[in-house]
Parts: sequence; structure tokens; C-alpha cells
Amino acid sequence: MASDKYLSLDGLEHVADYVNKKLRVVTSIPANPEDKDIVLYKGTTSGGFLQGSVYMYLVENYFAWTDGTNTYYTLSDTPVAGDTVYEDTSGTVSSHTVSAYDVGNDEITVDGIAYARNNAGDVDTSRWELQDTSIILNGSQKTGDEANFYAPTASGTEGQVLMSQGAGQAPTWTKYAGYCPTIIDDTMYFIYGEQPDVSGSTVTFTLDD
Repeated sequence: MASDKYLSLDGLEHVADYVNKKLRVVTSIPANPEDKDIVLYKGTTSGGFLQGSVYMYLVENYFAWTDGTNTYYTLSDTPVAGDTVYEDTSGTVSSHTVSAYDVGNDEITVDGIAYARNNAGDVDTSRWELQDTSIILNGSQKTGDEANFYAPTASGTEGQVLMSQGAGQAPTWTKYAGYCPTIIDDTMYFIYGEQPDVSGSTVTFTLDD
């Protein structure tokens, strides 16, 4: 049986305290963050940071290796066989991987060629990265884009439908102009819309122009 220790008010407060500790609310971006630190920034929008947005700090260092002519990069200064080899410091993956790492000589082997460590070529691309919410709109991902949604500003009443008011306008509630039959106990009822005219055994529907 699952524990119910977090289902009480005290338990929920404990969980809330834990979450609040994990997600720090800051008015200025921390100067010495650690990898995977997450903050909710509530300071003034400036310097590329948006007020009310969540940011994660990603530590990413590219370590350089050269054979005197060509330079490759890895994400570790002590890589192991099979590690990814990058062509540049923007994350372009090469078609090669590390074949071996020689600790004594501090060099890697890539396709049979030895590449020595080139500390001067190391590049630190660590950064605060905005944590976007991914929105899927009609099958297309809108992350990082602007997606406009239009909704009525008031609730409708029973039997009303939403009517488009054209591009860039909020839809409005309007009376259902069609017919909406409902079968109840083998009897057909028209609940919404204009009621049909009944004469004897004839039901006449009049359509609006």
C-alpha cells in the first residue's frame, strides 16, 4: 500500500517547501551557478533575461585536441573510447569517435591519428538557458514562437455555440441556428435551435437565409 504521509496538510507543506528549495526565486541572476541550477527570475527584464521566466544553468566545456593541423573537441578532458568528437564548439558532431585515450601522453586517438591536448583552444560555452514550454498547435511545435489564441471573454448559455468574428478577433457566443435532434425513449425532440413547424404528421424545417 502506498504511503499516505504526504497526503495530509503537513505533508503537502513539506512537499511545497522541498519544491521551493529546488526552484529558487531570484531578482538577479546568480554569479557562480553550478551545473543544472534552476532559477525563477523575477527581476527586471534586461540583459537577455525575461522577468517571470525559468532558467537552467548548463555547464558545457569543449576541450581541444590537435595533431598540429586539425583540431577536434570533446566534452571531457579525460575522454574514453567511444566518446563523441566535435568539429567545432557549437556542437557540430563529426563522423568520428575517440578510439583511445593515452593518459600518460594526454592525447586521444581518432581514426589512427594521435591528437594532443591543446589547452589554449579550450572553449567554455556554459550558459543560462531559458526553459520554454512546448506548445503543439495543430500538429506543429511552437516552442520559442508566438502562438495566438482567441477565446470568448464571457461564458455562454445552454444551447449556444461559438461564432468566429474573423481574423484577430475573439469568438462570441450565439444562438444555435440549426437543428439539434435528441432521441429520448423512441421519441425525437429538438432541444436547441429553431423549432420545426408541426402540422398533423408533417414536420417542416425552415432554414434561415
